[in-house]
Amino acid sequence: MVKHLTAQDIMSKDYKVVNEDEDFKKARAFFDNKISVLVVFNGERAYKGILSERKVARLIPDPNKTKVGDILSNVPPIKRGTSFTECARLMLENWVMYLPVIEEGTLHGVVKNDTLLRAVSKLDLGQRRVADFIHPNVFVGSPHDSIGVVLQAFREFHISRMPIVEKEEVVGMITLRDINEDIVREKGALAPQTFLTESDYVLRKKVDSIMTPPITADENATISEIIEIMMEDELNSVIITEREERLAGIITRKDLLESIAALQKDAEELFISVSSKSSNPAKDKIKEIITDFAMRYPSKLRGSTLAVYLRRYHEKKGDQYLVYGRIRVSTPDKRYVARSASWGELNAVRQCLIRVEHQVTKELDLHEKEKRKKLLDYVDIESLS
Repeated sequence: MVKHLTAQDIMSKDYKVVNEDEDFKKARAFFDNKISVLVVFNGERAYKGILSERKVARLIPDPNKTKVGDILSNVPPIKRGTSFTECARLMLENWVMYLPVIEEGTLHGVVKNDTLLRAVSKLDLGQRRVADFIHPNVFVGSPHDSIGVVLQAFREFHISRMPIVEKEEVVGMITLRDINEDIVREKGALAPQTFLTESDYVLRKKVDSIMTPPITADENATISEIIEIMMEDELNSVIITEREERLAGIITRKDLLESIAALQKDAEELFISVSSKSSNPAKDKIKEIITDFAMRYPSKLRGSTLAVYLRRYHEKKGDQYLVYGRIRVSTPDKRYVARSASWGELNAVRQCLIRVEHQVTKELDLHEKEKRKKLLDYVDIESLS
């Protein structure tokens, strides 16, 4: 049955095996032949990691000096019996869209997020309304904004895509990848240290010169329909609209993976995923802090899903790096989102939890006030009888 899917059922043979000492220039040719992921081994046939087309598109390595081993992603291998929900969790926590299936040193295949999402579209989850999963509070831009303004928003709010709205109607979409491709198309690949000075002319361009037409879906569409749109148009996100093409929100592949990963928990259980480059012990400590926090508000957070996203920047204070954190809490009837930047991952998590707590306690206070008002109304009525 579909609900018992494992890696064995959804793994793909669409990959190539390369050595970690392979020249990047030679390995990149595989991507030109429609291969989307390379599985990397060393000379002793020991697994080392993967290299995806998506990661290569974000990098600007020197093709004549870079080896595959210099830029690969350290992705944990899975077994053929790994459940599809665990596959989703591992993709989230390791920031990857591919998982190699390896047992006793033998590579059997690769689980890709595309095949995982297609399989899940046949589950009950696939028949649910997308409106239950979208981000309703979306940062938007204007077609008349400059690219510089958009990049500043991307940096400040830690996002990589933005719907473009004019007169309350969605007219386009712009992503960080669109901007990068525009720079490369006009100026060629730029070294990171010369990016800002050499691309000033791009920063002054208007959004409408490089934005793409919006791919939208109605808020009443099913998750299965959204997955089909993503697959057909090779999208990482879909804009969701309500009446008269007004923006209702946005849904991403990561949102879908969070929902899939959460299927492995019971209704009353807490599910926590931590997307971070930190070690497993550090992730365990973060989960411990979040569990302790959730136990303080059982009436609001019992059975909820908490997705934690942490990104470390180069800035450093003492032995602590600057870390951007985001926590999204999904309960059966409510969503809370909090963002923060602080020194060190644990501090960033704690700051986010403080902001989640403000939202939760505000609701509890409103609930208590409503209960007191009803009680007082009842007392007033009884006193008149």
